[in-house]
Amino acid sequence: MIELPKVPVESDGRAVWDWLQFLRGKRKEDFEMIAEKNAEVRGAVNTLYRISEDPEVRARMEYREKARRDHATLLHAAVQEGEARGEARGRLLGEAQGEAQGEARSRAAIARNMKRRGQSVDQIAEDTGLSAEEIAKL
Repeated sequence: MIELPKVPVESDGRAVWDWLQFLRGKRKEDFEMIAEKNAEVRGAVNTLYRISEDPEVRARMEYREKARRDHATLLHAAVQEGEARGEARGRLLGEAQGEAQGEARSRAAIARNMKRRGQSVDQIAEDTGLSAEEIAKL
């Protein structure tokens, strides 16, 4: 992968530099400057001009670019929707787990208080829903 912004502004003497400048070009002046120095790039610049003049070719290029942007937008929307669903599901699961943990702690606290007051294991189990083993561990 080539990151065009990282390509040096000044030529480093390699032939590929002219092509990278061609790819980086945005204005006619940019293309002409490179084309003057390199005959191969001149051919590419001439082809670019021919393509740019043909309305049908330009329309196809614009259609492809629009399709690419639409696809990127759809992907972005799908990711956003997936993240929102995941966050909502996580929130619901977290709330359910928190409620269950809170309820278990509450039943254990009630059972400890009943045990301290000397109530029977059977009575504590009936009132709290805890098993005899769970009560014994308190």
